[in-house]
Amino acid sequence: MQPTDKMLAWHDDPEKKVLFTFECPKCHKKKGVYDTGEEWVFSHKCSRCQTETKHESNRVGNVITTTYACPMCGETEQDTLDLDEKHQEPEPDPNLTRIANASATQKRSVSMLTVGRTWSY
Repeated sequence: MQPTDKMLAWHDDPEKKVLFTFECPKCHKKKGVYDTGEEWVFSHKCSRCQTETKHESNRVGNVITTTYACPMCGETEQDTLDLDEKHQEPEPDPNLTRIANASATQKRSVSMLTVGRTWSY
């Protein structure tokens, strides 16, 4: 197993843990282990009854479709990932740069006012 990634897992658990992921170079099987030694286990729960679902993935070209089926109530969900789809970066907010520039200008003017003063207490 070779290390492939590490990330801070803060959304799953109130205590922050580091998740290390590994991949076998021969069979490409992946595994995740937290810094506490606990193994990461993938689970998907049914949106209707909260039972753990069974899943099956199919890849056609660069589109991966995963179907989740609940063994308890029969509910099915589908998730599609298009690897060719390009996500456009959002444009920066013009007001943010204006506020940042104004803040920098205010700091300069305040520091210029205080440079020539002597303070006595």
